[in-house]
Amino acid sequence: MLNVGTCCLCHAPTWRWVSHPTTHAPIPLWPMPSTLFLAFQLANGNLVNAIGVCPCYDGQLGASLPDAVKAQMAASAALAVERDVGYTATDVDRAVLVGSATARERYSAWFVPPYGEHLRAWLRDFVRMEDAAAEEIMAQWRQDRLA
Repeated sequence: MLNVGTCCLCHAPTWRWVSHPTTHAPIPLWPMPSTLFLAFQLANGNLVNAIGVCPCYDGQLGASLPDAVKAQMAASAALAVERDVGYTATDVDRAVLVGSATARERYSAWFVPPYGEHLRAWLRDFVRMEDAAAEEIMAQWRQDRLA
């Protein structure tokens, strides 16, 4: 299956995460600025959009899915057949790259000051994070925003 928040090729992180201070559950915050989101067209014509990869991927438009991604998507299709996900392993095997977007292009609203204000309040009020810990996260967000 595709792993959320990591490169599907090398498993490097593609999102910033924080652990909830009480439950320690991982919470995704925003995509890392170096993340590239890929769009593939499956053999059945459906689009699979937003497969996150790190800069290790160098595919060109029209390229097939990397074998590691094919295997992960085929496993997802096999597990979700009952849920009618709209594709089969054969569709995945013949998929081609039709587009890509940087983290900033795909999630542009997450890199603007109003989102930063929301993030700070959410960390304090919902996650119940201490001010010092929230400020560390905000410093990373500001750095990523300018990257």
